[in-house]
Amino acid sequence: MAKPNKAKAVVSVREPRPGERACMLAAKASVASRPLRPEPTIIREDGKAGIEAPHSDASGQAYAIMDALATTSNAFVSRQLLNLANLGSGLGTSAGTDDLGSALAIIGAVEPRNELEAALAVQMAMTHQLSATMLQRAHSAGTIKAMTEYGSLATKAARTFTAQMEALTKFRSGGKQIVEHRHIYIDNRGGQTVVAENMTTGVPGHERHFADQSHALGPAMFGENSARDGMSGAPHQRPEAVPNARGPRRRAKG
Repeated sequence: MAKPNKAKAVVSVREPRPGERACMLAAKASVASRPLRPEPTIIREDGKAGIEAPHSDASGQAYAIMDALATTSNAFVSRQLLNLANLGSGLGTSAGTDDLGSALAIIGAVEPRNELEAALAVQMAMTHQLSATMLQRAHSAGTIKAMTEYGSLATKAARTFTAQMEALTKFRSGGKQIVEHRHIYIDNRGGQTVVAENMTTGVPGHERHFADQSHALGPAMFGENSARDGMSGAPHQRPEAVPNARGPRRRAKG
């Protein structure tokens, strides 16, 4: 006897709220303005990895990858793609198409200007993937020892990634660092603290100099007509300029 068919429950899905719709429209416009990243397809035959374009314009895809790696060398491109395609081979895994596309996206974000920066960007992409893999294995580890070891490797890879970013920044800035000098002055009357930035040096194009700034900084001085407490003065005394903070006031010879 045939069993009666059970009607499937219909789950109603609500429409986006006005705020959600506006947010999604803004997100679509933002994504449309971002540069596209190359996403080649990895094919494996007889233990060898190959790369194909996901569309009919293979030549255009090759130029896109070459531009992402900031080079005109086919040998350099082939070597770096091979490094990325074999990512994880020593861990018993093989990189897939998504892994390669993700790595090229990271390299694109770095925007290397030459092969040296591109090589560092490739290392950063590989280090990031290694850190993520170790974190996944730590999460699924069956023993505390294994979790600790994988977690330690993940932490080392994450620190290496940070060091690589710092190396890239230092290389691009020519080894110059921004040095910022600050002086802190405390007004004993009101207990207010004034932080004055009097000199900044660093990367060309971003210098800030305050060579003529007075070092005797403090709260503003208010006059008798101000809404706040005014300075006291002797009756019938004419206003007089505040002495120069840079040194003792010169007295007029009588």
